[in-house]
Amino acid sequence: MTRKEDHHLDEKEIPSENPSRDHGFRDSVHHFACDWDGWIGPDNRHRYVSPGCRNITGYGPEEFMNRPELLGEIVHEVDRQGFLSHMKKDPGKEKTFQNELRIVRKDGEVRWIQHICEPVYGPDGEPLGRRYSNRDISAFKFSETALMESEADYRNIVESSNEGICILHDDRICFVNRRLADMVGLGPKEMVGTSFFEHLDSRELLRVKGFYEGFVADKERRQRFETVLRAKKGRCINVEATIIPTFHANQQAALIIIRDITEFKHMEREKRELERILQHSQRMEAIGTLAGGIAHEFNNILWIISANTEYALEFKREGGDVSKNLKRIETACERASDLVRQILNFSRQRQQDPRPLDVRAVVKETLKFMRASLPKSIKIHTAIGKNVGQVIADPAQMHQVVTNLCTNAFHAMRETGGTLKVSLRNIDEKERVAFPVGMAPGRYVRLRVQDTGAGMPAEVMNRVFEPFFTTKQPGEGIGLGLSVVYGIVESCHGAITVNSTPGKGSVFDVFLPIAEEKSGLTFARTRPIPTGNERILFVDDEKEIAEIVRKMLERLGYSVHVETNPAGALQKFKERPGDFSLVITDMSMPCMSGEALAKNVHAVRSDIPIIICTGYGEVIDERRARMSGVSKVIIKPATIDVFAKAIRAALDKEQDKTSICK
Repeated sequence: MTRKEDHHLDEKEIPSENPSRDHGFRDSVHHFACDWDGWIGPDNRHRYVSPGCRNITGYGPEEFMNRPELLGEIVHEVDRQGFLSHMKKDPGKEKTFQNELRIVRKDGEVRWIQHICEPVYGPDGEPLGRRYSNRDISAFKFSETALMESEADYRNIVESSNEGICILHDDRICFVNRRLADMVGLGPKEMVGTSFFEHLDSRELLRVKGFYEGFVADKERRQRFETVLRAKKGRCINVEATIIPTFHANQQAALIIIRDITEFKHMEREKRELERILQHSQRMEAIGTLAGGIAHEFNNILWIISANTEYALEFKREGGDVSKNLKRIETACERASDLVRQILNFSRQRQQDPRPLDVRAVVKETLKFMRASLPKSIKIHTAIGKNVGQVIADPAQMHQVVTNLCTNAFHAMRETGGTLKVSLRNIDEKERVAFPVGMAPGRYVRLRVQDTGAGMPAEVMNRVFEPFFTTKQPGEGIGLGLSVVYGIVESCHGAITVNSTPGKGSVFDVFLPIAEEKSGLTFARTRPIPTGNERILFVDDEKEIAEIVRKMLERLGYSVHVETNPAGALQKFKERPGDFSLVITDMSMPCMSGEALAKNVHAVRSDIPIIICTGYGEVIDERRARMSGVSKVIIKPATIDVFAKAIRAALDKEQDKTSICK
């Protein structure tokens, strides 16, 4: 309490020597006292002390009355000097004194009090001493101290955190810790007041604003996302940001915690690159395993072509019908083309291409190679379900999974022989006993590869999917096969398990989620082969190919000029560029590639459509072909139907987008 004027006591307020009779003084003092009050005379001795002193100090009124020095003694040593200096001043020259100070109770406990003291004057203005009032504020002071200590602790935690932290009102930064300021290369004071979005990479701005607006719309929802900060010198910092609702300065605000994941992202990219290299290396190892089966298959195809060609030539001379022989040759060529495609898909280094995949076809193709590659001492038993669902997977990777598991089984039985059992079927939630622990319920395709080999002890089985772990002899493999299988299955959101008993063989189960079936049926329609009468420049360094394609195109009605030298073809085109409606060129030719020829042709006449033929689709993809001005890319070998449709589409400019025709 503060007073506006000095207090004067009239006659009825002046206490006698017996404080208990001084009701007038008590009434006067109580109006400004809280817990404990009193009156000290000009001689510094108490004239009155209220009974409340006992609750606060542990001392009774009589002890203060008998010991004038007690009031100063109970003041804590830290605050005592200031209090005694006040008490020594002349009350007549003193105004109201107010202070918060500590006292030490009789039992040693420390309490906080608010002390108010003012001079008292008689009716004639003579000084009568001081009167005081004390209020116990210990609870408030202790909670205030605890709060300050807590705030200091939290500030130390925030400032020493390895995460960047800031608080936003609207989108403005009102608090930022040192870590976040260091990330962007600014001082904390420089960042306060700026928009948080100013410190983002411009390409991230719209996306992050979307996250923030979603947070603002629903304050209870936590938002977490990855983004990129732009540091002061232009350096990009990959971060993970979490937005949490909070209060700051009695207003709703957003607390943003930012973790620097730049190094993690770099390691992630390195990991993906290493995985790509390891998988490619392992695919090459697997192709080596399948080499015998591939050679066997090609020999069969060549024998079919050779035998039917020889028979047709002989039978033709006798005037017989050779159409069946030619049909067999055509079918064998399709088999050879499909085989080459499988080998290229399996061996090439490329980005994953997950798509709806018929696992039955993959298993059958792989086992066809395995049968020719495995020794006769190993028998293959298969149980392939009829209505096995499709899965979302990369075809080459699925070939690799089946090949690696079968190759692993072969190695387990190569010395003693045995049986390789491969089964494929659907399983669903009703068959929970077939599910591995921790796998989400649903519909799956289960591929099981089982051998009757030596089996594995528990310590080997527990490490079988670790990279570079192998029990093979040096030179027989580097221990990547099963680890690659594990990685591929995981990337397909599937699971793989192994069970093995020494002396009884091993069982590997692969679980792959069945792809959602799309409604609607697609019906194939038979259309006539399109023809034309335009003039075409055809370029291929293989004379036999050039000649047969010329005859094929002429039967479609086109006029064809053939060149086997790309330089000669370019010269011919430069001489008479208006004579041709279309250029078809091989990709791989000596001296000048088909891509280079296309660019040179377009330099002469930019509107002419160009088709490139290649036996290896990755040499020129759609984006690269489009940049070279190529309308279509035909993958060899191609049927007359594929050629005819690609030519017509290029001439009629049916599609603006470059496409690959197979």
